[in-house]
Amino acid sequence: MPVELRSSCQRILALLALRRCALRTTVAGFLWPEVDEAAALGNLRTALWRLSTCADIVDRCGPALALRPGVRVDTHELDELAASLLGSASQVHDHEIYALRLMGELLPGWNDEWLQYERERLRQARFHALEVGAAILHDRGQPAAALDLALRAVALDPLRESAHRLVITFHLREGNMVEALRSLADLRELMITELGIPLSPHAEALASSAVGGRTRQPPPTSPG
Repeated sequence: MPVELRSSCQRILALLALRRCALRTTVAGFLWPEVDEAAALGNLRTALWRLSTCADIVDRCGPALALRPGVRVDTHELDELAASLLGSASQVHDHEIYALRLMGELLPGWNDEWLQYERERLRQARFHALEVGAAILHDRGQPAAALDLALRAVALDPLRESAHRLVITFHLREGNMVEALRSLADLRELMITELGIPLSPHAEALASSAVGGRTRQPPPTSPG
């Protein structure tokens, strides 16, 4: 059953979910930077009391705070999935990789300064997971799902060439020459207009493969 929380309570839970454990002084300083420490700690005590009346899920371990064991946090699941994909990918199930499609930006609309590092860290984790997951699905004979993840990686960071290379490689392996050439042209224009640089040797190799018609075995492309 959904529970309506005040903004301060939401931010306590978000910070603890991301940091896993934090000192009271750290939480107070992050959430109420405009007041002195005593006032910030007072605000924290009030917010914790309000939180306990509707969702008692915070452990108060002396000077530290943490979420109670068993609380499900989707960012932890992304971290674990990314680590599995980069480590023991053969043990990752397809449905776990598909779940990457449901993961979006961390707390959109929140402009808290303390959130910026975690937002970028998780964006990078999701990006690598999308790339590696796409390659795995393609190797498992699921080209449509693989292309979907690769395109999501492109949308997440349009200036990251490795995701574009995956898209082009998948088109080539499926014999979709027109799509591969169109994606190559878009990538070349993007690199020149946005960054003022040419395609990398990896992308140029893909271009040569496409132009030469060697669609069955294009040069291998590695995420990252």
